[in-house]
Formats: sequence, C-alpha cells, structure tokens
Amino acid sequence: MPREFTRAQRVAEVIHHALAQLIREKVPTSPFGMLTVTQVKLSPSLDYAKVYITILNDDEDKIKAVLDLLEESNKHLRHLLAQTVKLRITPQLRFYYDVSQSHARKLTALIDEAVASDKKLNHEGSGRE
Repeated sequence: MPREFTRAQRVAEVIHHALAQLIREKVPTSPFGMLTVTQVKLSPSLDYAKVYITILNDDEDKIKAVLDLLEESNKHLRHLLAQTVKLRITPQLRFYYDVSQSHARKLTALIDEAVASDKKLNHEGSGRE
C-alpha cells in the first residue's frame, strides 16, 4: 500500500530543495565550510517552516555565526523562495542547527573505539594461550 504524504510534507520537500539551492547560490557561507539543509518541517497551516542545517566543521562559534548569517538573510531568502516556489503564502523561516548528525558522528566514533579496544583485547588474549 503506498504511503500517503500530507500537503505540508510535500510542500516541505519542495521548500527544502529550493532553500538548499538558494542558500548555496545566494548566501556567502564559504567562510563556514559546507552548509547543508538537512530538513524542513512545515506547520500544518504552512505558515511557518523550521529549517534544519548542518555545517561540516561544527564548533559552537561557527554554528552561531551561520545561524546569525541565515537570520540576517531571512527576509531576502524568503523573498527569493516566494519567487521560486509559487505558494499562496510563503512561510516564515526559522533556522535551527540539526544536532542529529553530530550525535551520529560521536556515536560512530565511540562504537569504532569500542570495536578497536575489543579487537586489541582479543588479540592480546589469544597470544597468551
């Protein structure tokens, strides 16, 4: 059975792709490294959009600077979005840092460390027998 998507989910996907391209082309984010729009969540009324972003080098100062830059560019991005995506009302944009990817990297590093430690213990243990 096909999965049904709400209008908000379909519009969020269109906005996601449009904003990713607009930010890449129109906002000077190069000093911060690679910026990625990971997700857009729209309110059911389509009035507000939560835009989640990540950057490659995610130290706290860079995150704040990127969010400040995006907030400064908010009106301009919304205007460009209105020209790109034809909607009755272009949603208000709110930018957030997506912590899920940095958490995933930390968990992966911990798992890799545990596996390496396990292999080292198994290797040392097999040499004694």
